[in-house]
Amino acid sequence: MTFLHSALLVFKKPLLLLQSTSAFPELADIFELFKGAILKRHSSEFYGAKTAELLKGIDKDCAEVLKSGFKEFYEVTLEYIDKWNRPEKHPANVAWALLRIEKLNTKR
Repeated sequence: MTFLHSALLVFKKPLLLLQSTSAFPELADIFELFKGAILKRHSSEFYGAKTAELLKGIDKDCAEVLKSGFKEFYEVTLEYIDKWNRPEKHPANVAWALLRIEKLNTKR
């Protein structure tokens, strides 16, 4: 349970942000930040501080089985993000919406 609690905290902020916007550039940024956070946890094998502490106190083989499951959770999450966050699949007439907002300097 401690792993799920730790992992789901990574979902909280992006989900709240996704609910508060419908603009393509912001949605793309939110997905990229979320994906980056999951990738970072996956590559560093971070499962939460409390989970790491608990894993140290159990049989090594059992800990490896649990870690394998945690890795799979991250991998499935990344696959899901890649499957559903496909801006290139949006209709061509909305491609302009994927442009990032830049400040224009109107002072001359």
